[in-house]
Amino acid sequence: MLSRSYGLTPPARPVSPRPGWETRPGARRRGEGEAAAAASGGAQGLRVCRKLFSRTGLFWITRCTLRKVLLCCIQASQWTQNTHEANLLGLNPRMKTHATLCSSAVKKQDKKQWKRNADKSGSNCEMLENNFDDIKHTTLSERGALREAMRCLKCADAPCQKSCPTNLDIKSFITSIANKNYYGAAKMILSDNPLGLTCGMVCPTSDLCVGGCNLYATEEGPINIGGLQQFATEVFKAMNIPQIRSPSLPPPAEIPEAYHAKIALFGAGPASISCASFLARLGYSNITIFEKQEYIGGLSTSEIPQFRLPYDVVNFEAELMKDLGVKIVCSKGLGIEGMTINTLKEDGYKAVFIGIGQLNYLQARIL
Repeated sequence: MLSRSYGLTPPARPVSPRPGWETRPGARRRGEGEAAAAASGGAQGLRVCRKLFSRTGLFWITRCTLRKVLLCCIQASQWTQNTHEANLLGLNPRMKTHATLCSSAVKKQDKKQWKRNADKSGSNCEMLENNFDDIKHTTLSERGALREAMRCLKCADAPCQKSCPTNLDIKSFITSIANKNYYGAAKMILSDNPLGLTCGMVCPTSDLCVGGCNLYATEEGPINIGGLQQFATEVFKAMNIPQIRSPSLPPPAEIPEAYHAKIALFGAGPASISCASFLARLGYSNITIFEKQEYIGGLSTSEIPQFRLPYDVVNFEAELMKDLGVKIVCSKGLGIEGMTINTLKEDGYKAVFIGIGQLNYLQARIL
């Protein structure tokens, strides 16, 4: 009856369950079934095949039926694997399409937990006068960066992210490095912080993100977040990829007139470079930075020594900003050649950002 229901032809001679089963036709098919199950990689399918062929003396199964059994087992295995990957994506989401926004009120609450605070057990920010030692780790090699990224726990509520003043998605960019997606890691860093390479080199991470790492008390110590950030952005720097406008923005000819307003920024330091980068990413196309010195970078260029922050790093981040159409005018600033905020208004400027650092009100007239 089994042969008629499956449309099969019975074997030429009856098979009885007695010793000498290796010579029966079913024995050969049993070996073929095990080989097929092993080749498919399904351990569950192999167990099912063994159970079916243990009854070889009772009925005979064709290869077509075996393929159906194995297909069901493989589909069940793939469903389990996809469910597991979906759970992992829940903890480690994919790359974001926008920068992280955090209000000042929330950041002030997070600052109370920073390790560098006086009431915490962190370092006291000792004086570094006449101390030219490199206080940070050297640049990681690719092998060292991969090993360091694999150590990261990818915490669901990562304390390192709450300790970062620039709100970097640290967990996500370390995950990208672990997957050898260095471009994605750099894109994630520079999206939240246009000065990602500068911060990777000079930021006091031991008192901020590294100080909040959950692996701080382990034998190997906390994750070298600053080194990983520097590694990813240096790899991106070597790629020579320009920054472009977001494809989601309308073309410049179709963008509203308000986005063509003239915007002036004073001081080509870190504050103005960050502000201009974010404004240009939003779609503003007429942005000008005025710098009274003959060089750009502000304190990053004039105060930080070259062995800690090379000038080409500052220039690299400024060039990324220029890729979006931001213009820089050197040897010109507030109080120079009669330039004031009122004269800027007369020239048609709608907004002014002052990022000139310490201001001497007795020497500079800005109004």
